Amino acid sequence: MVYSTWFDKKTRWYPGGLLYKDCCGIYPKQQDVLSQHPDWVLKDEAGNALFIQYNCKPEQNMCSHYAADVGNPAFREWWINEARNVISRGYKGLWIDDVNMSWRISNGQGKFVNPIDPRTGRLMPEEDWRRYLAEFMEQVRAELPGIDIVHNAIWFAGPKGIRDRDPFIQREYRAADYINNEHGVYGDHGLRGGAGEWSYQIRLEYYDRVHALGKGVIIDEVAPESNTSQGREFTVATYFLVSTGLDAVGNQQIHHSSEWWSGYDIDLGDPLGPRGLWNGLYRRDYSAGVVLVNPPESPRQTVTLPSPLVTLEGAQVTSLTLDAKQGIILRRP
Repeated sequence: MVYSTWFDKKTRWYPGGLLYKDCCGIYPKQQDVLSQHPDWVLKDEAGNALFIQYNCKPEQNMCSHYAADVGNPAFREWWINEARNVISRGYKGLWIDDVNMSWRISNGQGKFVNPIDPRTGRLMPEEDWRRYLAEFMEQVRAELPGIDIVHNAIWFAGPKGIRDRDPFIQREYRAADYINNEHGVYGDHGLRGGAGEWSYQIRLEYYDRVHALGKGVIIDEVAPESNTSQGREFTVATYFLVSTGLDAVGNQQIHHSSEWWSGYDIDLGDPLGPRGLWNGLYRRDYSAGVVLVNPPESPRQTVTLPSPLVTLEGAQVTSLTLDAKQGIILRRP
């Protein structure tokens, strides 16, 4: 994921970059757009401009992006034309941020405000927001064929008890090639043990549903602790538990090639089957290795391996102990 204009002259060196573009925001510095098209910004009942609920500065009564009216056809066409123009500079595709199928709209204080729907003059139901955004993403897909498209989407969006099974979220997912799961699994401190609504198990099942639509998942770690040895191995082991071959891992804490972790280079070969539970751990076997994961908030597990395996550090082991929220990647000798 890279940014224009800084990366525009680097696409010959690296043609695989996905251009960052926010789908629902207009920057305050885009004064020409704001002055010419004030109707592209969502308003509250008093006519005040609203913002995306992120990076708000109450002392300035301002957030980082104005909230765009994604249901406005003119805004959509302008957005798509801008994307098409920049992609032509050598980008592989789009990394679309804030594909928020749940409310992330606020005033300048960062407090949620239900916007007025310019098409009805009434408060916009959240269902209509999901419909507008799904239609917008479908239009992006249709008008920008042949490129890779990533949606940075909230995994728990959608009505309670339905979540990503909501038909508008399903339509939005089908308009992407990959769904980015920001904060990943190790850096997401809300993940729990067991099988409840916020459990690690439910997250894995969510990844399975994205795969069922033929889409890839990016487990995108953001927090500094995700770049520790335990954090990296837990994330990559999770990747191997669910991967269909279309998936990826992100680490936003790596800033230089000297910081590269050798574990990202491992090739475990072909999966020998789906993941399963084994002695209290999640396990998946590959032709060249095995991954084991102990979920968050789970008891420490000590297991004996049927045959010797080799850790990423090169140690041959016949038994091992995993604490809660710990994973391990093992190679066959």
